[in-house]
Amino acid sequence: ANASSGSSTRVEEVRPKVDTQHVTPGPVQERPCVVAPAAGRFDDNYAKWKKFDADAALLELDNEDTTEEGKTMRLSAGQGSAMLNCEGYTKDREEYDLDQDIERNMGGLKKIIAQNFKDASGLKAEGNELMRSGQLAGAIQKYQAGLDTLHLAREASVLMSASLAAKQSSLVADLYKNLSAAQLKSNDFTAALSSADAAIQACDDEKARYRRAMALLRLKRTPEARKEAEALAVGDPAVQKLL
Repeated sequence: ANASSGSSTRVEEVRPKVDTQHVTPGPVQERPCVVAPAAGRFDDNYAKWKKFDADAALLELDNEDTTEEGKTMRLSAGQGSAMLNCEGYTKDREEYDLDQDIERNMGGLKKIIAQNFKDASGLKAEGNELMRSGQLAGAIQKYQAGLDTLHLAREASVLMSASLAAKQSSLVADLYKNLSAAQLKSNDFTAALSSADAAIQACDDEKARYRRAMALLRLKRTPEARKEAEALAVGDPAVQKLL
C-alpha cells in the first residue's frame, strides 16, 4: 500500500493455472516389503493350532455353570417305562463325545424309523387282506414281519417325542391284537394269549383284553376268562357270550 498518496493499492499474486485433467503421471517406483516374520513364529503358531482341542474347548463351555451332582432332576413315566433326567450336571469327555455322535446320527435314525413305520403299516394292511380271505398262515406271517420291522423303533422309543412314541405303541398293539385274532382262528390258543398280553403291554384297551379273554376261554381257564370279561363293556354282545 502507498501511504503518502492517501490511497491504497492492492497487490495480488498471480499463480499460473494448472490443467489437472491432462497431467501426465510420473514414474512409479516399486518398493517391495522388507518386513519378515520373526524366525520360527509361523511354526509356533501352526503348532499351537494343531494342538488345539476344539471338542475340549466346547466341553468346557458346555460345563459352565454346572455341578457334578446336577441342578435339576426330572422324572417322566409312560406306558411301561420311566425315565429320570438329570440337568445341569458336569459331563465328562466320553459322555460329550456320545452326545455329539447321537446328534450327528439322529437325522438318519429318524428317517429309518419313519420308513419302519411305513413298512409295518403296509404289512399290517396286507395281513388284514389275508385274514379277510381266510389265509390265516399268511396273515400271521405278515403281522409277525410287521412287528420285526418295528424292532428298532421300539428300542428307540425313549428318544422319541410323546406323540411319536404313542403312535409307535398303537401300531405295535394293533399288530399284536390282529396276530392274536389270527392265532385264535388257527386254534393256536397259547400263542394267541401271548400276543394278547403283548398287545396289552404296548397299549391297554378293550380289544386286547377281549382277545386275552377269548384265549383264556379256549384254554379252558374259564375263571380267568370271566374275570377278564367282567372288566369289559357289559353291553357288548360278544362280551356277554364270555360271561
